[in-house]
Amino acid sequence: MELGDRRLSDLLRQMKSLAGSSISDELIKSLWLQRLPQQTQAILSIIKDSLNNIAEMADKIIAVYSSSEHVPGKDNIIADALSRIDELHLQPTIDYEGIAKAQEMDEELKEILSSHNSSLKLEKVPIFGSNFDIFCDCSAKKRRPYIPEAFRRIVFNNIHNLAHPGIRTITKFKRKPFKFKDLKDCSHVFVHTDSVRRSLQPPYHGPYKVINRSDKVFTLFIKGKNVNVSIDRLKPCFSDNSSETDIESSIGEDTPNKPAKMPEKKIRFAHCPFLLQPE
Repeated sequence: MELGDRRLSDLLRQMKSLAGSSISDELIKSLWLQRLPQQTQAILSIIKDSLNNIAEMADKIIAVYSSSEHVPGKDNIIADALSRIDELHLQPTIDYEGIAKAQEMDEELKEILSSHNSSLKLEKVPIFGSNFDIFCDCSAKKRRPYIPEAFRRIVFNNIHNLAHPGIRTITKFKRKPFKFKDLKDCSHVFVHTDSVRRSLQPPYHGPYKVINRSDKVFTLFIKGKNVNVSIDRLKPCFSDNSSETDIESSIGEDTPNKPAKMPEKKIRFAHCPFLLQPE
């Protein structure tokens, strides 16, 4: 007796009616399970319940499996896309054998091994399940393998992508520091004071002349010297048709690091009248 197009519960009822009372329910269940799909057998074989309840469970399990079957083409777009292996993003595995071969040709590793001043204690450690060894740093309790430059990005991605970085980290990566657009062509800039300021001390000091500029650092002429300042601390200077000599003259007058002097207060005491003592 085969399943055919019938439901599992119908097949079980027909087997029970043909067997009658001469065959036990356990034997009927065993014969019935042999005609079911392998996935359904694994689930129903561990369930200890009446045959009617097991038959209802079998119908529901088959319904779930049939609805999730792969339908190629335009009939089931989602199942077709997810069933293709090339649509899935698989993490590349670490090639330890390639790392071992790259270590033999790595010039940086050769310099470390020949150096007597290095704090690293490099030793060859066998890899489990293989017939090759790789150099590891054994100076600490945990052995750390030496990764050649060609494999560092692959190893970093395998370790870094194991867990979700979190919403705070993602937001921090997406947020870019604010930069003034006029910094690319301005002649003078103001510099933000990072030290502790007094209540009336301005947040920026300057202006200072730009000697050289790059994407991250500007070279400024401050108090007769060329000083490199990060672009995050800079603010462009806008002059109202003033000459360059007028701007330079204001630099010497600026003393942002000197504390402001408080005006001295003079306290005067009134003369106390002499008390007359009675004779």
